[in-house]
Amino acid sequence: ALPAPLTSVQPTRRSYTDTSKDRWRADVSRRVVGIVQYWLTQQWSRHLEGDATFCARVAAFVERDVAPFEAQLPHDDRVNVEFLRQFARCKPTRWCDRCARRPVAMVVHSQAGAERTVAHLCQPCTDDVRRRAQMLPAESWMQFPMRDVAEQMTSLHSRLFRAIQPRELLHKAFLDAARAPNFAHMTEHFNRWGQWCATEVLRRERAAERAECIVRLIKVAGHVKALYNFYALFAIVSGLSMTPVSRLRRTWEKVPRKYVSRFELYKKTCDMTRNFAAYRDELAAAARHFATVIPFIGVLSKFLFGVEENPTRVGEHGDQFNLTKARLLYKQVQDVQVNQCELRIDDIAELQLLLERIQPMTEDEMRAVSRRLEPPDGAPPVASPPPATAAAA
Repeated sequence: ALPAPLTSVQPTRRSYTDTSKDRWRADVSRRVVGIVQYWLTQQWSRHLEGDATFCARVAAFVERDVAPFEAQLPHDDRVNVEFLRQFARCKPTRWCDRCARRPVAMVVHSQAGAERTVAHLCQPCTDDVRRRAQMLPAESWMQFPMRDVAEQMTSLHSRLFRAIQPRELLHKAFLDAARAPNFAHMTEHFNRWGQWCATEVLRRERAAERAECIVRLIKVAGHVKALYNFYALFAIVSGLSMTPVSRLRRTWEKVPRKYVSRFELYKKTCDMTRNFAAYRDELAAAARHFATVIPFIGVLSKFLFGVEENPTRVGEHGDQFNLTKARLLYKQVQDVQVNQCELRIDDIAELQLLLERIQPMTEDEMRAVSRRLEPPDGAPPVASPPPATAAAA
């Protein structure tokens, strides 16, 4: 239990024996302690219960700014300092919504049909939810609203993007996986996401089901574009533009015209004409709105490589530093760091796990499945593979 704090702090004049600067700091710290203590007594029960970040900041303030002068403070002020210390040591008191026996470890967002539920769960109950989610089939993502799918994709991609370090962007380090592991990891995931989009279309036998999957992916592309997740937008466009999918003429004929038109607009955004001019216009528009962007990693590496190709030293005798190159590199690193902030997206446990364990086909498998689903004109139909038997397993 918290000690009973003083509800009002009357500043008392006291003579200090140390220097004037320390005396001024001690007086300011004492006044701040009184203000913070009074505010916490009013707001603790409603807003700050279990806020570990805020408690840590209070503890740092006490130890850094107040503790050096604590011995010089009057008794009433020392009581307030002790109140802040005990406040910073308090733990969350909320119990698990499921078992009601253990304290909360995680807030889990779940989806049941069109209804989303929020549960405060302990660690064992959270692990049980994750185990149940792992039993869902891979195509279960289509049961969720497409906006939720786009948000969870953006949350996953944001974590990948935030892991990239500035040193991975300099001196062509991004070309070597050993020197830039996070950059290489994000590049590898981009290829997997593109292949996953094509795989989701090709794993459906009926043309109507494939067309419905294409529509869902185009909807997701629209949502990730609205979230300024160009990494996912490029992945979806590249996946649907792969030859095994784009050649499915009968499937695309069943896609409504308005979604085909949307897909053509997204393809223009990802077009590499004039050095990705349309994409760079989108980035400029996002910057004007102060939006957090997840960029397409391919264009970023292309621009960094072009800048690094310029010499570091210029001049007739090579005795002048290339400030233009340094400014361009600084601008790119700064843009990356500005956008490496945590997004306010609630994680849906089941959907997160479905998207984390995607298993795309290889390119050879996609070509074979595509030819089987819609054989080329004049080619004999390809028989479907026989179902696996227990003996074969």
